[in-house]
Amino acid sequence: MSASTPKPRVLLPDNVSPVKYTLKLQPNLKTPFNIAGEEDIDVEVAKETSEVVMHVLEITVQSATVTVGGVTHETSNIAYDTALQTVSLHFASAIPVGPAKLHLTFTAVLNDKLCGFYRSSYKVGQEQRYMGATQFEAPDARRAFPCWDEPAKKATFDVTLVVPTFSTAVSNMPVASETPLPNDLKSVRFQVTPKMSTYLVAFAVGEFDFVEGVTGNGVHIRVYTPMGKGHQGSFALSVAVKTLDYLTDYYQIPYPLPKCDMMAIPDFAAGAMENWGLITYRETALLIEEGLSSISTKQRVAYVVAHELAHQWFGNLVTMEWWNNLWLNEGFATFVGTQVVDKLFPQWDTWTQFISTDLFHALELDALESSHPIEVDVSSPDEVNEIFDAISYSKGASVIRMLATFLGEDTFRKGLNIYLKNFLYGNAVTTDLWNALSEASGFDVASVMNCWVKRVGYPLLSVQYHPTHIHFSQDRLLTSGKRIEDQPWWMPLLISSDVDHIPKKLEFREKTHTMNHSGGDFWIKVNSGQTGVFRVKYDTHLYEKLGIATKSKTISASDRLGVQNDAFALAQSGHSRTSQALSIALAYVDETNFAVWSDIAMNVGLVTRLWRGEPVIEKLRAYRRALYSAAARRLGWDVKPDEGDLDKKLRALLMRAMVDSWDQPTIIQANEKFDMYNADPKSVPSDLLGSLFVSVMLQRENGFDTLHGVYNKLVMQDQKVLLLGVLGYVKTGTAAEEVLNWAKNSGEVRTQDFYVVLNSVATHHPDTAWTWLCANYAWLETTFSASIMLFSRIISMVITKFASTERLREVEQFFTTHKCGTEMTIKQGLETIRTQTEWLSRDRSDVAQWLESQGF
Repeated sequence: MSASTPKPRVLLPDNVSPVKYTLKLQPNLKTPFNIAGEEDIDVEVAKETSEVVMHVLEITVQSATVTVGGVTHETSNIAYDTALQTVSLHFASAIPVGPAKLHLTFTAVLNDKLCGFYRSSYKVGQEQRYMGATQFEAPDARRAFPCWDEPAKKATFDVTLVVPTFSTAVSNMPVASETPLPNDLKSVRFQVTPKMSTYLVAFAVGEFDFVEGVTGNGVHIRVYTPMGKGHQGSFALSVAVKTLDYLTDYYQIPYPLPKCDMMAIPDFAAGAMENWGLITYRETALLIEEGLSSISTKQRVAYVVAHELAHQWFGNLVTMEWWNNLWLNEGFATFVGTQVVDKLFPQWDTWTQFISTDLFHALELDALESSHPIEVDVSSPDEVNEIFDAISYSKGASVIRMLATFLGEDTFRKGLNIYLKNFLYGNAVTTDLWNALSEASGFDVASVMNCWVKRVGYPLLSVQYHPTHIHFSQDRLLTSGKRIEDQPWWMPLLISSDVDHIPKKLEFREKTHTMNHSGGDFWIKVNSGQTGVFRVKYDTHLYEKLGIATKSKTISASDRLGVQNDAFALAQSGHSRTSQALSIALAYVDETNFAVWSDIAMNVGLVTRLWRGEPVIEKLRAYRRALYSAAARRLGWDVKPDEGDLDKKLRALLMRAMVDSWDQPTIIQANEKFDMYNADPKSVPSDLLGSLFVSVMLQRENGFDTLHGVYNKLVMQDQKVLLLGVLGYVKTGTAAEEVLNWAKNSGEVRTQDFYVVLNSVATHHPDTAWTWLCANYAWLETTFSASIMLFSRIISMVITKFASTERLREVEQFFTTHKCGTEMTIKQGLETIRTQTEWLSRDRSDVAQWLESQGF
């Protein structure tokens, strides 16, 4: 990607900066759901001015004064700029350089948009009640109180909440005092926070249960849950206690607050939010019911807790200077969160799963021309919401993993410690991190890493065998297959082989490289361990040798994972044929690793989805049954006494794959298991529920009605979400439309979970989902556009299911006139349709001929 002039940042004037907010809010948890607010802001005036500009959104400032040297001045005018989301306070006299104090009174909205200070519903018996919770990242503190809503404008916060007497109020810091008030109210004041960014401020008001513990370093941890669910926070509490102690040792810096609360919110747009000292979560990312929750849910909870706690240092204690460095927060939290889970639960083989869930996910998105660099040009906070994606999180984490592997763990940790200590309670940029790592290692990190964070894309490394040497060459890989001239990347290679004369490490920065060898018959696996952020294409000779090592499991699970994933990616981009990838996958019939099987199932599932309307679809299903059946039979339906967690996950994966392949014996068995489950929910392992639910949709005429009855009886939110994700298996487009209308209008599906139903319908009835989206776009925009991350996800999951020029034209035309802060998502979606259309057209006959030749 060629360098371009960065767009100017949309920032507040720098003549006035906040030092301390003394904030008092009284949320009304009943109609009309408003907030009465009052704040004193100690500011530092750097340049004489008669105007103070702050961020506000859906806030009305009722009065404002400024006090300087003991003299108070009323504002002469209050003016709003809706586009910039600001309020300008004008004063008749100029405010001199130096300290001053602003005083404001205002009203805000306790909204239902899952952002700012918003309301979330819950039930006590049959009575619906409301709680208040916050979500301020990226630019939504301005919905709760007037502020300088930029990450570099750090200040301290003295927060007071006026709430109903029966409720509990929680914020970033412990309670300092609680005072009874008339009308069944109380005033809860919290200790003053350290210096921090506005997006990390948090508060919540409602009725909660909790469990609590203390770390070895004396930090108090509470897990707040909806009423009646306190015990479901025990697993997350255990993980949090161990994680905080581990991270204190890892970073060599104590956790800086006296407490760390974690709270499950019934309505929540993201997965979790790392607010300093009050981390908020979806229920599915925090709560576990022993005996009912699946292994997958446990793994998710452990990872999300670790990810958010990693932020308490990387992001909270040291914060990115501006949103273009978002990856410093999210990439590191993803990397460190994975590392923590691997340390706490080594039996989960977490780093191997990371390769599939993060590295390959990032490579998929970054192979689009419409991708973006890790360090992306962001001019306004509105643009930030679209980069909470696989590039900032997963590619960021993968690049960190590659660098940490190259430098070595001890050196890498030393560099992190230098970085954190240099910028405690401050803000930093990527260069600051590179400088710290360079100081620790004596290696010029910036000289090799800038290409990875400042440029879009990644290389395809071609490897060719010659009698005396191996030849390497690199070019940028694009899903479209287009060739673009680009500068070479720095590539640290780890290599495995069955001969000693092949070097185990190699580093090069050129377009091509030659590695001599002594001849002989050997295999070579480049990018051993899949630590490098690139793909590899071997010539026929090397592929054949590597295939033998793959089938015999001579190479590691990580490498077996990489071989097949690269094969499907190369087919998708036109560098090889889809038939070759399908053939390679058949070499894995005796595979035993969960992560490898999970990735194979995803890749084969994509081919099946794109070929859904082709005459060969039944042959593809037969191929899938042949691929999965031996492994599925080996594991069977029943749990064995000596099995580990990953065996249980693998059983669930394979049974679901067999059901999805329309294997009738498996579908019948799954229906029988469902009847057992319906009679006694604990009679069937929760990991198998997906297979059971899909089998009901495929086998029974009243599948939706049957599962609807189950849905209303489920007590765990993760199981409800699992069930919602199979409703798209209804047999007709008309039924699919009815499912979407039910999810929209029934009141039984929480707004945060609607996308799960839509994605399921889009996967199995893409035309219906698209027609429905167009007809209901106004509702979708009204309901979700305040949370651009959620809105973008909804649009992407519908439009990326297509592989036809007709739909490409329709989607392009529709979004020419329908835009709402999702331009990057739409651009990437259109490119995905285009590349999938080309892939299907290019390999349609190839797949048909190969399936025929193999007897499927």
